[in-house]
Amino acid sequence: MAGKRPQLDRDKVLASALVLADREGIEHLTVRLLAAELGVSPMAIYWHFPSKGAVVAELVDFVVGQYDVHPGEGGTLRERARKTFRTMYQGLHDHPGIIALISQPETRGKTSLGVMQALLTQLAAEGQTPRQAQQSYHLLMSFTLGAITMSHADGMPARAQKVFEANLERLLDAVLA
Repeated sequence: MAGKRPQLDRDKVLASALVLADREGIEHLTVRLLAAELGVSPMAIYWHFPSKGAVVAELVDFVVGQYDVHPGEGGTLRERARKTFRTMYQGLHDHPGIIALISQPETRGKTSLGVMQALLTQLAAEGQTPRQAQQSYHLLMSFTLGAITMSHADGMPARAQKVFEANLERLLDAVLA
């Protein structure tokens, strides 16, 4: 089997980058380390991504796509928002390596921006002004990120998720009142 190159595609590169980001931290992710994880030369990575920054820029969208965070159209706004933030919580809990990327403009890809825009549109359709919708989204997002941080800090994920879900309901009461 010597001489045979492993098949490599963008999703495989992103999946391995995500594993490394979760295990080592995003700040320690390098193309050389990623190539070693995949068993390829660094040039194989550059075939799909021009730089480490390009890999990192797609990680948030990769996770958002894997977890189907999009609120969708069915049910009530409360049900859609609950689904979105529960799913977001799970994705961030499973992949803490991307938490640091959430607030960076260069990591806001088409998929993650689509989720945000869908929720903003749905909040506006329920009567919130554009400013109120942005504030509501920001509050829900900040709460979710804080809950993830607390979950990892206390080391009791099952309890932390129950606390998150109970407080999410309270926050949805306030946001959607």
